Amino acid sequence: MTGLFALEWGGAALGALGALLLACNQPWSRWGWAAFTASNGLLIGFSWATGAYGLLAMMIVMTMTSLLGIWRWIIRPGIRKDQTR
Repeated sequence: MTGLFALEWGGAALGALGALLLACNQPWSRWGWAAFTASNGLLIGFSWATGAYGLLAMMIVMTMTSLLGIWRWIIRPGIRKDQTR
């Protein structure tokens, strides 16, 4: 297995996992944002290595939306729980 194969298919698998987790709409679904972020990182590496600059641009934007999801659904709720104790 080549490194590019692992980047491409690892990114695809983690992206699918993130979508599945969010679609389930359960308390643990918020971890879909972490899967998306990992997927974005792998696909950024793949697109950079292959010169797919359109994909690279999209993955950079998708990383920003994934980080926003992590902030809103994982970090901020944890901060609020700590403040109410």
